[in-house]
Amino acid sequence: MRIWEPTKNFTHGTFHEEKISKPENFSAETIVLVKKILTAHLLEQVRIQAFEEAKKLKAQLERGNFSHFFTRLGGILSGVGKKNIRAGFKERLEKEIRGGTLFKEHLDNFYMSNGQKFFDVFTGEAPFPLKFRDLTNASAFAELKEAIGLGEENFSEDEIYLEYLTNYFRFARKLAAASGGDDRE
Repeated sequence: MRIWEPTKNFTHGTFHEEKISKPENFSAETIVLVKKILTAHLLEQVRIQAFEEAKKLKAQLERGNFSHFFTRLGGILSGVGKKNIRAGFKERLEKEIRGGTLFKEHLDNFYMSNGQKFFDVFTGEAPFPLKFRDLTNASAFAELKEAIGLGEENFSEDEIYLEYLTNYFRFARKLAAASGGDDRE
């Protein structure tokens, strides 16, 4: 073993920050991969938003157990398909409604966080609390979209609504089940 003895004294140097240059063109594989990553991130944001919106129902859910109501809404949504979500959901929902039923009463008496009735929002008469454009225009998301050259047409609004509603009904059902009570209260 030999002890190392430096021959020069150590001094402080200056750090030169390197500028990272962006490529002018991206390969097709890169674009596909970035689109998958951005879509996964967007859908995760939608799930978080759905949870936050469902939590705002807590005061309304304390009137009774509405888990069957949200299970039924989820079942209606699952039969819609992947295209034209709002129109398909509206059509199926209107077929399910019968005057004087508890289901119809719940649709008329539940309000989303934007103050609109469930029925009006789900049939397209009132706006969704979730704004699709707000999610896709978030700063980091918008920068990546611009850098890679992806436009709004690369992200399906139907996919966003389906993800939102599926998770909204799921979270609301879980909150309703946790609140306990009778559905007829």
